[in-house]
Amino acid sequence: MSKKEDTTAYWRANVRLLLILLVIWFSVSFGAGILLRPWLDNFSLGGYPLGFWFAQIVAMVTCRMTAAPPAEINELVERIRIPA
Repeated sequence: MSKKEDTTAYWRANVRLLLILLVIWFSVSFGAGILLRPWLDNFSLGGYPLGFWFAQIVAMVTCRMTAAPPAEINELVERIRIPA
């Protein structure tokens, strides 16, 4: 493959990965925070409704978990592309 084709393939895969991770993050945040909140509020954790915990904390944790894979993959790709 030429360098241009290699770069295009890299960015296409990178954007696809980011879109998949954004869909996961949106689904968890929107699903647990908005759609499932009335049902989750029937339970409590630490005196607060469980819907609050899912809307706040689970959304942030999911955001962090979806941020790690692209960083790890990009680091691996850079090690392969730039010989030491």
